[in-house]
Amino acid sequence: MPSKHILPRTQPKKLLLDTLPSLHQLISLVIFIITIALSMLLTLLSPQIYDSYAKTVASPKQFDLLMHRESKFQHKIEGLNALNREVSYHLYLQKSPMLSSVTFNLQYKIAIHLKESDDIVQDFASDAFRTVEVTCEADEHFCNSVQLFKSRAIPIPIGQTTQDITIDIEFLGLDTLVQKERVIVESLVGKWVVVSQSYTVFEAVLRSIYVLTSIVLCATYVIVLLTKQAWRFCKSEQKLIIVLLLSLILYNNPLFFVDSMIGSSVVRWFGSLLDVLFTATFMCVFLLFVMIMSHFVLVPVKERTVLWFYAPKVFLNGFLWILLMITLTWERFREAPTPLDGVSVEKSNFFDVYYLFRYTLVSVLCVCFAVLAFYVIRGISDMSKRVLTHNYSVRLRNFWALTLLVVLAIIVFWALKLVGPGQGLGGFLISLPLFNCYALMLAALFSPSNEAETDLREIVLQEFEREQALADRENLFEMGNVDDSDVSL
Repeated sequence: MPSKHILPRTQPKKLLLDTLPSLHQLISLVIFIITIALSMLLTLLSPQIYDSYAKTVASPKQFDLLMHRESKFQHKIEGLNALNREVSYHLYLQKSPMLSSVTFNLQYKIAIHLKESDDIVQDFASDAFRTVEVTCEADEHFCNSVQLFKSRAIPIPIGQTTQDITIDIEFLGLDTLVQKERVIVESLVGKWVVVSQSYTVFEAVLRSIYVLTSIVLCATYVIVLLTKQAWRFCKSEQKLIIVLLLSLILYNNPLFFVDSMIGSSVVRWFGSLLDVLFTATFMCVFLLFVMIMSHFVLVPVKERTVLWFYAPKVFLNGFLWILLMITLTWERFREAPTPLDGVSVEKSNFFDVYYLFRYTLVSVLCVCFAVLAFYVIRGISDMSKRVLTHNYSVRLRNFWALTLLVVLAIIVFWALKLVGPGQGLGGFLISLPLFNCYALMLAALFSPSNEAETDLREIVLQEFEREQALADRENLFEMGNVDDSDVSL
């Protein structure tokens, strides 16, 4: 009785992809394209990401008084809670009509008032004036907006469910806004911007679904893999997919509620840092996965050593991971020079160091893409010269097709985002469905089938013939004057 269950695991199984007819492979690709279309439709159906509350804090007449007498004004927002996630304040300066383009410096100092109860108010104030450059274009009604502060957390005191925040802004040297007896700016418009509560709930529900789906997918894949064959018979592609699925669970962020539901500044800061960690880890694992999968077909199994095959790729992507962590962390927190966070980020020497890390990141990415492009071109060349076996060719075509569709979809999304309204938090609406469906499709296609692999001696013979064909091709090319069409299996 036990042998009945153990016997099938003593023999390797073919990949499901190797046994599927061409029509079924085409249907799988069509289903994946439909999934991409549905994920983009989901982006259009999501709730509005940001809520804004604008107010003219200084009309033309008031601005004249503001400029010559009292250079302060106040703006308040009420009823915020942890679901609003972050809050920022922007200042819009209305340009005088018929005025040509002009650039000037605006000096300001802010104070934040947090109402904790009916009698207690917490005050946070800037120690010195900050200076920001404002540009007014000739054909624009408003000058470029000025973000006075941004907080990644809305502190909610114990015993309260909402928070009121008031900002006091004091200007210095507003008389410089008069040039040649003409006023550059006529009025000031202040705008609070917070994340919509309905959007936060929508994102939390969607992320929870993907977290649960990815956990179930990973567990199911491992169980099926080990039930049908022993671990030593699992192919390298199948083992890599397990690593990809584990990193996908992190990318879906099972701790998202820490960053969205808790009002503590310290906890929210830690939750945001975890999100950066999970995102950087998945991106590097994904790139490493694509590089190794593409290089498999160019290197025989015996030559895939840890030192010369895996270690260089792991080192390159590990360095990329460090750069991603530094740049993404800085991007996440650099726009928060506000007392709410207890962080003051000004332009300093570190600002220059940040750009050094950023340029280094771009350079390393270019190296990774160049290496990947080399693998792909060589793989296509080997397929055209029939150096690869039929199974290798089928796996490559399907793997590259799915990967290319994911990359193109993300490029199109960000291109559309650049020409449309900027909604940075909504990027996950396209990336999460894409990567989850991509992993699901790979896990399905590379899962073991019910058909047993051919005899082990035949497998060894096929691998030997393939290695011999690769060696013969290299020798013939070194000799020269050999037609590529003569080199085939």
